[in-house]
Amino acid sequence: MRLLGGLVLAAVLLGCTPKAALIPPRAAVDLNCPQDQVQVLEKDNAGDTGEHYAIGCGKRTVYMMNPFGEWVITGPIVNDPSHVTLPPPPER
Repeated sequence: MRLLGGLVLAAVLLGCTPKAALIPPRAAVDLNCPQDQVQVLEKDNAGDTGEHYAIGCGKRTVYMMNPFGEWVITGPIVNDPSHVTLPPPPER
């Protein structure tokens, strides 16, 4: 019974995780940048599965979720993303 309860809880918690939260581990590899330095921004109010910028280590690319639920690059990796405005970091 405890195992079943734990599985249900895990499923609920995983279902509540924003889909864009899965981008940074992938972007860290693609951008050759530590994951904690990767920021993800929704592009043009695209929604939870639409296009998102991944920005880190002076590079930027665009990801979109494919029909299989995987985030894939939909644009080139561009150096110097200075034209993309990042929100200020959260206060601690």
